[in-house]
Amino acid sequence: MPKITGPGRLPGTLSLSKFARAGAMRDFLEFYAFRDRYFHIDDFDGDAINLDYYALAAAGAAAAVFATNVQNGTGVVRGSTGTDDNAATSLVGPIIFRGDNNCGIWARLKLDAVTSCELEVGFVDAVPGSAGPAFSAVAPTAVAADAAVIHFDTDEASAALDRIHLLTVGSTANQDAKATSFGLDAVAATFLDVTLQIIGNDVVSTVSIGTTGQVTVSHNNGTSGNAAGHVEGGVSLAPWVYCRTRSTTPVLCDLDAIAVWSDRIA
Repeated sequence: MPKITGPGRLPGTLSLSKFARAGAMRDFLEFYAFRDRYFHIDDFDGDAINLDYYALAAAGAAAAVFATNVQNGTGVVRGSTGTDDNAATSLVGPIIFRGDNNCGIWARLKLDAVTSCELEVGFVDAVPGSAGPAFSAVAPTAVAADAAVIHFDTDEASAALDRIHLLTVGSTANQDAKATSFGLDAVAATFLDVTLQIIGNDVVSTVSIGTTGQVTVSHNNGTSGNAAGHVEGGVSLAPWVYCRTRSTTPVLCDLDAIAVWSDRIA
């Protein structure tokens, strides 16, 4: 039983004020401040995916929704695109997160092949129709009204466009769709580590592949000159993982873990 040593020492009262003088450790500790922060992490180490939290979909011949896949040393769920050209598998969480509450997402995942496929990870305002992505092209062409995703698509017109990009779009005036390249290519059978943080109407994201260092890309007032921001922070969004084949060869997507966070409502 925890020892009570005085007012404010109860373990159930953890808040950011406890870490006010923690310096650099504050960034590490803030997700323990559950009075102020919502934090959900799923390592997929159980017998099945929590279908009360996630909605799963797959479209196309032999396509399979994400399901537990036994692998050495880690819990993993695997989805398969199946064998139809443009067939897809996807996972979406609850539509409860807002940029105005500083929502963020982290995911660790890998694809068995990266020569003919499309991938999105991030936040969307609704599940896109017809088994499609939030962005149909890196032009960028948005399907979603509000979304911020890390995206790549090997069906783009050039090698520069089919690299990994940050794509954003917002429903407020002047929040046009925007694309910025990380200058990175996905690597087959190698874990991709992605983070995306929305702060109000702005977005900052990082990507690392295998043991390579992180590359950071931002869509915000300072880096892209849009006073309206790049996604409407007042719109509720959902965590989103999407994989599509661009041929008749199935692509396997292994999701090792996903975390989502947000400030609590004041």
